[in-house]
Amino acid sequence: FDIREIQELSLEGLTVKEPTLLYTFDGHKESKKTNDLYSVTSRLINEVMSGRNGTIMSELIDGTHAHQRQAFIPLGGNRYAEYKDGTYVTPILKTRARQELNEIARARSGIVKKAMQHAWSGYKKYAYGKDELLPLSNGGQDNWGGMGTTLVDSLSTLWMMGMKEEFWEARDWVRDNLNFNKVQGGVSVFETTIRNLGGLLSAYDLSGDKIFLEKADDLGMRLMRAFESRTGIPYSETELFDGGRSYNTGWHSNEAVLS
Repeated sequence: FDIREIQELSLEGLTVKEPTLLYTFDGHKESKKTNDLYSVTSRLINEVMSGRNGTIMSELIDGTHAHQRQAFIPLGGNRYAEYKDGTYVTPILKTRARQELNEIARARSGIVKKAMQHAWSGYKKYAYGKDELLPLSNGGQDNWGGMGTTLVDSLSTLWMMGMKEEFWEARDWVRDNLNFNKVQGGVSVFETTIRNLGGLLSAYDLSGDKIFLEKADDLGMRLMRAFESRTGIPYSETELFDGGRSYNTGWHSNEAVLS
């Protein structure tokens, strides 16, 4: 069973039961002891992953994977069928019930905001202006072209959570430091559009500060080069600096990433 699939399933609330050792059948980080398993002519290994949304079983029989995916059955029977068939009607809440729900929402929102404040304080302390924070080493890296991607992508969240002081401080960084002409190398057209261009436009929409609109307009014009292809379908990568080119990387081949 592909260890990468197991790692992905763990993010979905699924737990792995039996055996306690996860064999890396995809060949990643194999040891001699692990490879010895492949020399056995007939061997059966069961992997059972179960969670709230169903069960996935994987077997290795004579070197061949056999996946058994049990049909998804909602807990408690066919729950929420009204959502699926469109018959759900929003209940009319009494004043007391509405007040209780509002109190719960306010309590939850406070905890969520504290989590954001914690994350932002770490980013500000160790990687302010960098594309990404490296939380284990307390550093930062510019693996998105050096466009302050985390900062720009977080602008609307800062505003909506009432973290206005942090928002305006980030605005100053955008005004004084964000220069797309200095971005070296190619950047992902898709990621840059949704994170950087989208972040700037949403910040302008929320605050009305024209510096965000000016930066968004500049970035948008540079991204337009990616659409200068024979078919009009955008290239996957583009260079934002003046005179930059657009192209597909090797792993994209002749395909375009649109979502």
